[in-house]
Amino acid sequence: MKPAEITSWIGSEQRSSTQTRQVPSPFDGSSIGVVHEANPLDFVQALPLAKKAQESFAKLPPAERAPVLLRVADQVRQAESDLAFACALFEGWSQAYALDKIIRPVERLFRALAQELALKPEDEEGRDASGLLSIIAPAPMAFRVIGERLAPALAAGNAVLVKVPSHSPITANLWGEVLRGASVPAGLVSLLVGRGADIGPLFASHPSVRALSFAGRPATAAALARAAGEGHKKSQISGGVKNSLLILPETDLDSLPQILEGVLTGLGRSAFSLSRIFVTETMAEEFFSRLKTYLATLEPLHSPGGRSPWTPFADSRGLQAWEKDRATVGADRGKLIMAEKEPGSFHLPPVFARDLTNCSTLQLEETSSPLVIVDTVKYTHEMAKWTNTGDFGFAASIWGPEDKARRLGAKLQVGQVWINGWLKGDQAFAGWKKSFFGNPDSRWQGSFYSDVKTLT
Repeated sequence: MKPAEITSWIGSEQRSSTQTRQVPSPFDGSSIGVVHEANPLDFVQALPLAKKAQESFAKLPPAERAPVLLRVADQVRQAESDLAFACALFEGWSQAYALDKIIRPVERLFRALAQELALKPEDEEGRDASGLLSIIAPAPMAFRVIGERLAPALAAGNAVLVKVPSHSPITANLWGEVLRGASVPAGLVSLLVGRGADIGPLFASHPSVRALSFAGRPATAAALARAAGEGHKKSQISGGVKNSLLILPETDLDSLPQILEGVLTGLGRSAFSLSRIFVTETMAEEFFSRLKTYLATLEPLHSPGGRSPWTPFADSRGLQAWEKDRATVGADRGKLIMAEKEPGSFHLPPVFARDLTNCSTLQLEETSSPLVIVDTVKYTHEMAKWTNTGDFGFAASIWGPEDKARRLGAKLQVGQVWINGWLKGDQAFAGWKKSFFGNPDSRWQGSFYSDVKTLT
């Protein structure tokens, strides 16, 4: 397969560059793309195009903005198979997973907002678009993360500049083709792919940017929060997770492969992954027995055509973190349970650690490796107690009788709780505590994507 030519998209046109780099496959390291890196001048050149397009677009009443979002939804649906394959190939997923969890949620969100806008012939009194927004997305599931923010931004009448992640550069081409195919006004959305050190600060600090949406690592989140604050910009900044899986004693462990999907898929890479499991003492023996049996049969995912949740992990930082975390488990006198198959050089085996003390740093810190902590508790209310211990509160999943799961979920200090499932829903959500900073209002007519005034 010929490597893809990946460029930034400015004013609905592709922008090549003399500075290029190769993109290796997460599955085998072969070259699958050539990226034309954006530079600060590309950012500056996108600004007047965005301003011109936004002035006209924001004047349209909601019902006339609706067809734009509907055309985007139609484009995503028509190309969903190709989009899913490209996301899977460049990010290391199965195509089936990418279709179900990355592509289709974006299509549904754009379609739902288009239908909502179509029912509003006029804008609400006292509401204006915020203006120019910037989005800085993480590499895992970049197409979805961008779509979750782009849909309400366009619904509100904003222009958007997107910093496409360097580790998922194909996302620029995918969104560029979708937006051009949907006849989104030229310049309303520009997509820049380049090194964060070169162009990233502009997305947070440039005076023309009114609002910043970021998702990524805690250190970057903290730096961007400071930059946005100094510029008095609206911000939605997500960074830092320690997501829990709570398995109630009534749960049928015949469903363990489904229960562990949210643990194994993208573990150590994705903010949505669950890295801490709670089980009760009454079910612990059966759980660990079934876990060992399941891991013994687990095969690494070697291509987008496979189905395994054991995805590639060839990141050097992840390898270093994995080795460090395993050593910490040993130092804390924990026990390790690992997958038995030989993973090869592009996978790290998922590691489950048990019998760690609650004061272990691994219980509280975000991990960048496929390490899962399994805690055994006597009572289910302890699951909430220990989940709420720590600085992060992004998401959790609870399996068990729905009424009991909902009562337990109400006690969790997290932004999203999935009941008997994982990664359900199509809209972005804000975490709690240090998982989120800024304005949590994700509605298109709310105070982040819109400027809302009170008339008395």
